[in-house]
Amino acid sequence: MKINKIFIGFLCIAPTFTTFAGIEGFSFPDSVTTGGNKEVSFTEKFINPRSELNFVVSAGLDRKVRVTISNSSGAILDTITSNVISVSDRIKFFGREFYGKSLKSKIILVDGNYSYKTELLDVNNETISVEEKDFTIDITPPSIGDWYATGDGSYGRVAGTTSANWLLGSGGSERNYIRVLDLNDSASGIKDIQFTMTDPKGALIKTGNFEYDSANGYAYLDYKSGLFPSTDLDTLYTMNVMVSDIAGNQAALPSKGMMYDNVTNAPNLLGYFEPDSNNVLGPGLEGFIPYVAGSAVKTNPIRMAFKLPKNNWSGNRAGGIYLSNALGTNTIVGEDADNVYIVATAPFGNTNGNYLRWNNFGQWGGGGVSYSLTLDDSAPKTPVLTNVEYYIDTNDTWIRANQVILYQVSELPLTITKFRVTAQARSYAQNAIHGSSCIIPAGETSCEGVFNASLKDGTTGYLHGNFSIYSVDISTPELMSNPTWGEITWNAQLKPIIYDVVYDQAAKMVFTKVEQPGAGYYFDRLNLKSTVLEYGEGKKLSPVSSLRNGTSYEYSFDLTKIPDGKYQLQLLATDTYGNITTEPVGSYKSDKEAPIIKILNDNSDVFTEIIGLSELTINISDLSSYSIVSAQLNGGPASDNVYLATRPISVDSFALEYPRIYPSLESGDTYQLTVVAMDEYKNLSQKSVSFTYQPPNLLKLGSMSTLSVPQSIKNKLNESVSTVKTGPLRTGEGHLASGPQNIFFTLRSDAQYDIFVGGQRVSAGQTVQFTATPVEDGSLQIDIYPAEGKVGKASFLIDVPEINSSYEN
Repeated sequence: MKINKIFIGFLCIAPTFTTFAGIEGFSFPDSVTTGGNKEVSFTEKFINPRSELNFVVSAGLDRKVRVTISNSSGAILDTITSNVISVSDRIKFFGREFYGKSLKSKIILVDGNYSYKTELLDVNNETISVEEKDFTIDITPPSIGDWYATGDGSYGRVAGTTSANWLLGSGGSERNYIRVLDLNDSASGIKDIQFTMTDPKGALIKTGNFEYDSANGYAYLDYKSGLFPSTDLDTLYTMNVMVSDIAGNQAALPSKGMMYDNVTNAPNLLGYFEPDSNNVLGPGLEGFIPYVAGSAVKTNPIRMAFKLPKNNWSGNRAGGIYLSNALGTNTIVGEDADNVYIVATAPFGNTNGNYLRWNNFGQWGGGGVSYSLTLDDSAPKTPVLTNVEYYIDTNDTWIRANQVILYQVSELPLTITKFRVTAQARSYAQNAIHGSSCIIPAGETSCEGVFNASLKDGTTGYLHGNFSIYSVDISTPELMSNPTWGEITWNAQLKPIIYDVVYDQAAKMVFTKVEQPGAGYYFDRLNLKSTVLEYGEGKKLSPVSSLRNGTSYEYSFDLTKIPDGKYQLQLLATDTYGNITTEPVGSYKSDKEAPIIKILNDNSDVFTEIIGLSELTINISDLSSYSIVSAQLNGGPASDNVYLATRPISVDSFALEYPRIYPSLESGDTYQLTVVAMDEYKNLSQKSVSFTYQPPNLLKLGSMSTLSVPQSIKNKLNESVSTVKTGPLRTGEGHLASGPQNIFFTLRSDAQYDIFVGGQRVSAGQTVQFTATPVEDGSLQIDIYPAEGKVGKASFLIDVPEINSSYEN
């Protein structure tokens, strides 16, 4: 065994202790993404090396480590043993520094399940501790099927699996998705589905992730909600999709060109027909006058004029618009070089978008028609609805029929037997229609009609019929009021279904899926309102994550958020109509108390100065199982930052393992030790102590005086008069030091002059490295003298980090 030795104008020898090795992770060339070196934490089960695998192992100084790789049948495939770990074996891995080895396997592992055994060895190859863990090699990329966008053929959209480029629009009230089908990765599973979108110049405009429905094996992305910038079906974007599995393998879909239309640019009203005017407002618009807000219109129906640029007219370009009019007529009456002119008729004041609207490409609508005009007294008035009602025979009440009502299951059954319509009085009779009809006599304001509907237990439905009033027996074309619709819904049939409940007691998580049949019905009023985890007497835990895909919902619950106590857990899924489904989960004991950490120095909490680390102990107490997350040492004269291994010395008591550590030379040379522990309920605690450090077996050399001459002065025996001499140096196995020894020399920052040592000039606060060879008895003799002719004092540190001997391997 090799023993670290340190000198500070005096000699210091530091002991070593048993350490516990462990796999920190794996490293290998990343042939999938960056091409550089890939680091994977030991916590990952799935890895994807396509070459020899490096096992990164942490351990203490003066130890060896051995890694044995076996297949799923237990057959040994490879064994790798390190040489002795020395101070030069400090590793940076995953943002942490520690002492250990990186061991490279001699074989290339293929897809399959394996295990590794890590053994900590002493220099005689005797096993000190053993760790075993399973892992899986997965170098097979995910498989991918076709992809498409919903709405193919609807409102002119082109979005099929065989379409070279997609032409997309926002459709109607439905959700619109891009879907990637037939996703599968049987080894490690799908991790994510990422996309990038670029413009025609290749500039990146959007990145993000698809949602993944693992139960059905497809991914989806809402393309209606902010995916595209403002575009008028005039820009070809390119989407690329990359599917990654948990091990890190990737598979790409072929690029897809996409155009989208979310720009309507509907025109405003240009003018209207004035029967007494000879004005020509544009081609084909004789008798039309310009629109001026507040003007009076003398005809009903109103004849409206619109000017539409030709490049925004659907007759000239797919991304253009057209006027949909179920209230009257549309006529293209003329055009000029840049525009087309359209005349539309409709009952005055009726601009309801269900009947009169501008339609954009790929969209149910796009823009409305509006104006601020009055109707001249000479023209007949349009019917105007003021109220619509249903009569609930069950409880003898009238309700507003066009207000949104979601009847809860507890309110059923109900029976509706008639409707009532209220309108402004007119000089003519009015015909109110809602399934059946009733007549409002001239000068009257309401009538009632027959309407039968049963809202029964075990049924679901939506009363969404149209209410409209039409003029009767007047000379002008029939006039129709602005319509309204019934908005009454109920559901006592389509209830939530809880399935795929996973209670991960180790991770303190509950995962579940819920199917809500009919979710999205009735303009998305029927959906899953909430899914909670109930504990105790009516106490509810909300999910930490949720995901909806059509009628399927996924939730996860973090049990560590539940207060202290013992509970029975059950899931409650509630829809928007009050239907509740429950599913028992199991029992759970919650612990909210974080581990209590005590750091003691020789059983004392006094830390003014530490003589060696051997008397430092870490005591942890907790009602649950726990682990030490880290023991981090930073500070000291070298401003070090290193993670230390720990070892148990008794129940709930741990000792630290020695790193290479410099003594505190000055008052500000303090170290801080920070210990972090976490229990099985993810409660974290942290404890820090600060101290100055001196090695436990400090041997102080006497003061050494020399002339202030910048050269080595010899005596009559040709020996240097200023020399640091040691006694015979031996390894832990008792062998004399021999051969070149690495030496680090540090001149304290308060030195009053520079020093020459090992052929180098050293300034105050500087550290240099050189080698020196022991004489036959194993001792070192190092010449040291001032580099300038000054009188003063200079303190220094000589560090021989490890003793080498040609008698040891």
